[in-house]
Amino acid sequence: MYAISNAFNTGDGKDVFNLEDSMLADNDGKLAVAILRLRRSFGKKKELAALLHLLRWLRAKDPRDKVYGSLGIATSTYGIEPDYTISIVECYTRAAFKIISGSCSLEIFSALGRPSLFRMKREPPSSIKNPIIRENQRAPKLFEMRDAFPEEKASKSNRTFTGRLLNDGKTLILKGVIVDELNNVGDKLIYPYEGPRIQSDDVVMSSIRNFKRNARIAEAIGGTIAVIQGWQDLAFKTENLYTMPGETRKDALLTTIIRNRILLSANRRHVLDCFEQSIAGFDMTMTGTVINQLHLSHVVPKLYRQLLGYKKVSNMEMSDIFTMGKSLTDVQWAFDQRMATTSSGYLCLVPWPTRSGDRIALLQGGKTPYVLRKAGEKWKILGDSYVYGIMSGEAWSNEKCVDIEII
Repeated sequence: MYAISNAFNTGDGKDVFNLEDSMLADNDGKLAVAILRLRRSFGKKKELAALLHLLRWLRAKDPRDKVYGSLGIATSTYGIEPDYTISIVECYTRAAFKIISGSCSLEIFSALGRPSLFRMKREPPSSIKNPIIRENQRAPKLFEMRDAFPEEKASKSNRTFTGRLLNDGKTLILKGVIVDELNNVGDKLIYPYEGPRIQSDDVVMSSIRNFKRNARIAEAIGGTIAVIQGWQDLAFKTENLYTMPGETRKDALLTTIIRNRILLSANRRHVLDCFEQSIAGFDMTMTGTVINQLHLSHVVPKLYRQLLGYKKVSNMEMSDIFTMGKSLTDVQWAFDQRMATTSSGYLCLVPWPTRSGDRIALLQGGKTPYVLRKAGEKWKILGDSYVYGIMSGEAWSNEKCVDIEII
């Protein structure tokens, strides 16, 4: 029987670097990237945009080295030449535009997302290194597996790519379609990391730290339960929710959470059924349901999450703990994302900075829909998204294409 984890399996058995095991030995994710580069499939040169995505969260004394150091192993350099006289921002801006115009593809926009706890600092504090490590390890995994999943082709333009950069050097003009407006946006799903375990010979301090750590664990688990419950409410309580022929609201929810990343060789129905059982590990207890009905989440959100987590953990047997761990692995593609619905009833998985009023757009050269935010007469791009029902070009229209100015 297919487990949902089998649907994510690359088929390389022991050669695949396990995400959880690697946390113990791979302190910044470099080992996961190194293992990928030793794989037979990495022997061929790679697209520059994909390489930069792969290297994004690895540290470098000079961030420009990631661009210029990748030129020798990329399939095409798009005329990019090393130039250390320009700033880091200008280096990446020039490189991004040359990649976009040279490849006629917006693949590089897939690297826009970042862990929600991350702040743009040269050396992240220890409290957020774990999410960055996870990104370093997740990127190679997706990089190797993407051809095994259903193809994403939300923008089915048959016209010549016409993207251009304005003279200001920071405004990109692309042809595209504004599809819909987001009207309901759920909470973001955060990986339930309880923080580093600190050893101490002081019995009192050790007890205090353990108490605080247990509280963080409870809050993290409770937060995950609350978010998943909220996402289910979006899917089941949105009156005009769109579902594809032959599928249910539950199918739409499950497909969206995993971004339809199901192996082409797998039995789709079987995988969705297994995933439905998997996320049942996030179901609220009876007490949790009562707590939820008291609307404590709006009054004392931290206490609310802790209470949900404590009740869940206190009712767990050992087998339930393993089930919870597996459930977290199965929703890995949804971390640092939000579930949302549009005014037309589309169910979406969107970047965590998204809010109500943002727009879903299709851009020429892009495989996925993107979330845009109005910025005066122009638009700011927040990142790519998964929109159930339009990932195969159903919403694309050459006739509706307009110039979209992105800053």
